[in-house]
Amino acid sequence: MTPLKERALEKMLVEMNESHSLVVDQIHNWLCNQDDDDLLNGILAEDKTITKSMTYCNAKAQEFAKDGVAMIEDATVYGWVKEYFTTPDLEIDKPEPDYTHEKVDVPDKMRNPKPETTGDANEPIVIAKKAGEQLDIFDYLGK
Repeated sequence: MTPLKERALEKMLVEMNESHSLVVDQIHNWLCNQDDDDLLNGILAEDKTITKSMTYCNAKAQEFAKDGVAMIEDATVYGWVKEYFTTPDLEIDKPEPDYTHEKVDVPDKMRNPKPETTGDANEPIVIAKKAGEQLDIFDYLGK
């Protein structure tokens, strides 16, 4: 066994010692039997994990789904796993953006707006929206 494969197996073993699904276990078993240097180097990449490879495969399978169901052959899925590990800078590997929350002072008149009336004199239409709520194009058609 090459030193590259030994390091890849060690990295995967750390992930496999955590709680994981049977699918992750199957992907791990397949990866353990691979000798492709590009694939092994991909496994060693800091941002690549078996769990993320499964998420990548799920996203790819959704492209083939019809009414929420997809039948994908094992060889295709393992091809996606290899694609995940050998393709740098996939969207799935990018960290979630950090969101900041700011406290904003909202004037009282915006907190409880008075209903607006629009329409002709015979049949007024009342449109009430909460602060920050977007108007809909159909709001003016009446009900």
